[in-house]
Amino acid sequence: MKKLSEILSTHLVFKDLKPAYINFLAENVSEDTFKSNSFIFKTGEPAEEFYLIDTGKVALEVYIPPQGPVNIMTLNCHDILGWSWLFPPYKWHFEARAISDVTLFTFDGIKIRQECRKDHEFGFNFTICFSQILMQRLAATRLQLLDIFGANTEPNETMFQ
Repeated sequence: MKKLSEILSTHLVFKDLKPAYINFLAENVSEDTFKSNSFIFKTGEPAEEFYLIDTGKVALEVYIPPQGPVNIMTLNCHDILGWSWLFPPYKWHFEARAISDVTLFTFDGIKIRQECRKDHEFGFNFTICFSQILMQRLAATRLQLLDIFGANTEPNETMFQ
């Protein structure tokens, strides 16, 4: 999948991975499509993959009683979707819903997890890549939740540590 190898090798998150690691990722991927308003995954379902959005938009949502589903973040082309596959108990913590028709590259999280355990250099470097995503998403989620609940405090740098 040449297109995907090119995307991964220049992607902000994966650009520092060795070519062999990029090739491994590209070999463990499929392409999937989701129609607008369909769920890609739901809270509590098994998390066995992660995604790279090729086209379309995806809403990350959380259910907040009594409000119902709340959009925490909207992801776009070339954004990474999902990290629950990397950490036990391997269950989704949010819901992902297609806002438009979406094409995703779906990575086999089980095979990638196995390779991380087998090749510690790959595992370390890949975990560093995903840690960047986690930090960005946690900061964005915190800001969104402050907005949703109308916190009377201004964001400061200690909120993101």
